[in-house]
Amino acid sequence: MSRKEISSESVEHVILELIDRLEKRVGEKGTHGFASTHEIFGVLHEEHSELLDAVIQNDKLQARNELFDIMIGALWGICSIEMETIDW
Repeated sequence: MSRKEISSESVEHVILELIDRLEKRVGEKGTHGFASTHEIFGVLHEEHSELLDAVIQNDKLQARNELFDIMIGALWGICSIEMETIDW
């Protein structure tokens, strides 16, 4: 099986879209960090489940959206750990 290449322009486009989506999410939910590693896991588990649903339905657009949600959740989780907003 031959795999297609990913261009650096595509990576840049996705990163810029991630920043836009993150800014929108912060505007909606605020800047408070996650309270625990359990909350981080719960958010990512829910997004993973939604990605699975999109994959089962073969809905590429919804899968793309869920992947962004996973990236945002993971990024926010890392920031929460770095900023020590988590209690446990």
